Amino acid sequence: MKISVLAAGLWAASTLAAPASFNSVSLVRRSEDELGSLVLAVKAQDDINDPDDLTVASTVINTGNTTLKLLNDPNGPLSTWKTHTFEFYEVPVGGSRKRATGSTAGVHAVRVKYNPDVAASLSNPNAYTVLKPGENKTVVHDLSGMYNFQTTGAYEVRTTTNAEWFRVVKDDGSVGYVKAKIYDGAEAANWTATHISESGTFASMRGLISAGIPSHLLARRWEEGSGLAKRVLYNNCSAIQEKDILHGVAGANSYITQSIQFLANSYYLGNSRYRTWFGPYEKKRWDTVARHFAMLHGQPPRFRYDCSCTEEDTFAYVYPNQFGTVYLCGAFWRAPVMGKDSRAGTIIHEATHFTSIAGTDDYAYGHEEAQKLAINFPDQAIMNADSHEYFAENDPQLV
Repeated sequence: MKISVLAAGLWAASTLAAPASFNSVSLVRRSEDELGSLVLAVKAQDDINDPDDLTVASTVINTGNTTLKLLNDPNGPLSTWKTHTFEFYEVPVGGSRKRATGSTAGVHAVRVKYNPDVAASLSNPNAYTVLKPGENKTVVHDLSGMYNFQTTGAYEVRTTTNAEWFRVVKDDGSVGYVKAKIYDGAEAANWTATHISESGTFASMRGLISAGIPSHLLARRWEEGSGLAKRVLYNNCSAIQEKDILHGVAGANSYITQSIQFLANSYYLGNSRYRTWFGPYEKKRWDTVARHFAMLHGQPPRFRYDCSCTEEDTFAYVYPNQFGTVYLCGAFWRAPVMGKDSRAGTIIHEATHFTSIAGTDDYAYGHEEAQKLAINFPDQAIMNADSHEYFAENDPQLV
């Protein structure tokens, strides 16, 4: 599976091309070419006999002239988190892999709250990857339990559009973006090709039970007993952590109640608070946001909070289809109880990811990206977890 340094050298001399595609990310982020140049290559398994034993390797190469400090974004190729970083496209019979436009394999991925500015401020070397000119980094991704394939036959693996964007820590500590070029040399078609055998299992039999990072325990099934659902539950938490969680839960409840009241009483076009995070008024979108907050009402005290995650650059994560357990990570404990990127807001962020509540995604992280998303893509903003969190936190205050 590992790709050699020799191959990396060949890539630098090959013709490189990024696939043309229209997506929201290109308008939310702006590639700063002066920061550097990156190439991204992906190599799949040759054959997949079992989706519960599936790996993909990704290699990032610094083809520029300057050293780059890249954040290990949980949604990108430099991280081993089991997020939605890769797509498997079915190749039509007799079709070209280059034009694979068939149905995609179903994916079950974790949802992670991550703030690039917070990560960039850390001195922890696990939060970033440093690549000097000509250097490369290969990461092998364990995708077991994530994908359900509809049919046997040929598939092509690609990174998602989001995963082509790398966050670069600048000299002043701020974060910029470089869009990687996708390797398109002679070997690329073979590297990205894989095959589901006739004897293969199409669907995962065990589902997603690991976040993909070694410091985490396996996910526990949510216990729905009537007695447990009425109080906050904890896994692997100290007494101090339990107290911090209770404060966050109380803050989340307060934010949710305030948001519901605001949406009920501020039904007009000039609402700057709504417009900032969800875009211009449109009744269907407004109603969707109001429904999400109504579904959140009373939920935070019913969750189980797991403190086993130790990732310093991450706030929290959930398994969207496993309702009720919120995994809290290192950045959560450093966050304020209330306010911007708070513990209370983190709980709301993660709660919206549950499919039974809102089923949100992470289209944009942080204030700046979320505001741009609202301007350019309001339909995605109303399904973005950070947008809900920032609307609820309302810091700085908008009316």
